[in-house]
Amino acid sequence: MLKLKEITLYKETGGIMSGDPSLIASPYLIKNISYDDVYKLSSLGSKIIQKEAIKIAKENNIKILVNSLYLNENGSIVSFKSDVRTYLGVSNDDKYIYLVGKVKEEDSKVIISLMNEYNILVKKIKVKKDYILIEVIAGKRNFALNLIHHKFMHKRVKEYDF
Repeated sequence: MLKLKEITLYKETGGIMSGDPSLIASPYLIKNISYDDVYKLSSLGSKIIQKEAIKIAKENNIKILVNSLYLNENGSIVSFKSDVRTYLGVSNDDKYIYLVGKVKEEDSKVIISLMNEYNILVKKIKVKKDYILIEVIAGKRNFALNLIHHKFMHKRVKEYDF
């Protein structure tokens, strides 16, 4: 309606992160991410941008800038371009943890092995097209979330130097 080319959102996180900074010890900033990838993360529990707003921005090719509320630094750019190659991030909702991205069947085996190493009971694990759904016992969810983030996300940062 306003024929905008871009819109800037200000958030405490300073951009779109590889995981919720209130739950993840060291999430990474994703500088360039596609509308579709942000939509996936938002659909799986991440509180980044409302899903309908993402759809409208994509349909109208409106670039979304996500910057810091407190710092004068560039954050993330949501557009058709993406720096993400493999894993987008980890997300969670009231019941599940999600490893989101171009996941493989082998990733579920790595997750089960990792959870076994730290004596975390995996109640359910399912590999879907764009994510792996993991359910662990409630008292260990945040710890499991951090383990999964560390195991899968640190490789991405080293490889692609975000």
